[in-house]
Amino acid sequence: MSNEPDAGHTARSALPWGKSLQARRLACDLSTKELAKRANCDPAFVVWLEMLPVRPSAGLAERVETVLDLHLDSAPRIRPEPAAEGRMSRRAFTGSLGTMIYYAASRGDFAGAALGPRLSREMVDDLDAARLAFVARERAFGPAELIASTAGYLSLIRRLLRESAHGSLGRELLRTGAQWADFAGWLHQSAGNPAAAAGLEDLAVTWARAGGNGQLEAYFLCRRSQIAVDADDRPFALSLARTTRQDGLPPTMEAFLLQQRAHAYSGMGVRKIGLRLLDEADDLIDDPRADDHFGGKNLIKADYVTHAYLAVQRGKVLTDTGFPRAAIDVLEAGMRKWPQDFYHEGSLVSARLAVAHAAVGDTEESARAALRAVRIARETGAGRAMGELAAVIPVLRAHRRKSRSIEDFFHYLNSHSFTT
Repeated sequence: MSNEPDAGHTARSALPWGKSLQARRLACDLSTKELAKRANCDPAFVVWLEMLPVRPSAGLAERVETVLDLHLDSAPRIRPEPAAEGRMSRRAFTGSLGTMIYYAASRGDFAGAALGPRLSREMVDDLDAARLAFVARERAFGPAELIASTAGYLSLIRRLLRESAHGSLGRELLRTGAQWADFAGWLHQSAGNPAAAAGLEDLAVTWARAGGNGQLEAYFLCRRSQIAVDADDRPFALSLARTTRQDGLPPTMEAFLLQQRAHAYSGMGVRKIGLRLLDEADDLIDDPRADDHFGGKNLIKADYVTHAYLAVQRGKVLTDTGFPRAAIDVLEAGMRKWPQDFYHEGSLVSARLAVAHAAVGDTEESARAALRAVRIARETGAGRAMGELAAVIPVLRAHRRKSRSIEDFFHYLNSHSFTT
């Protein structure tokens, strides 16, 4: 037998620790949820571990490794290093407790999270990394699991702002706090709770403004306009979108702003302006600057604003302004290009298709699209689609006894306790 090292092991060892962990999990055919269940920890904790460049010292990481039978003894570890006079340095103290703070907050243990060290540069970095891990998980699986966990982080950020929000570090905390508030607002919006979403987005705007971050403030004002559209408050949505400055924004953020203006106009019956704004947004997606980083963590790139995303917005504008047949073609084309990473958002696309099919009198196809929407919404907690379906349900109910597809839709809707 050859004494040469196993090629797979060598390849894993060359990877960052988190990537090695992820590769082993995939080789074992385990989802993050299944691995977390076996290791008795939160799934979001597994996602965060897989982002780390080096191995943390926390016992939970050892538990995950044990489940995977993973032996990466050569990988460097994050260990507290003694400082002068036998004391632990502030940097080492923060690094060693970062995982525990994250885990406490992710489980909704606000008191446990609050026991962590005071504000430092490393803690701001930890907050950024945790938010990115949550964003990745929400994109694939929806908002249901993350709302309570996000509240824990906001509680911790509020405490830190009360105690030590000053200087450049205070501005960084306001920046990451604003991004957390915006993410929490999106979770509530996606779950179908626009009132809670509006309050959190207002908080995001306030913190971005207090931190002097005009670009983030512009994006969050635009997000606030989006929530107003969901609540069918089109005049307020248009007021927000029209007064938000767009100079200096990355192309994808500018495109997001334009499509919000399009929704506000179309909701008031102004179709031509709405479609023209969406054409301008589509052109921005192809702008070579769209691939630039524009300041890294200091901005939200809005990279979800793609041609497929804008097609879904165009479909809604066409339906809202009395052109549902054209909307169906546009929505179906957008759905074919819809990324798997945004699976739960498929409920919203399907709901908009259901509305368009109902508007042209095709109740069979409307019921099939509505059933797809509620199944994904039920699975992921993405209740936003139910608001879009509100106008369709009475139409389908009037034809309930004439179609098996409609009967299947109402059977699923009623058996899963959706409000009709």
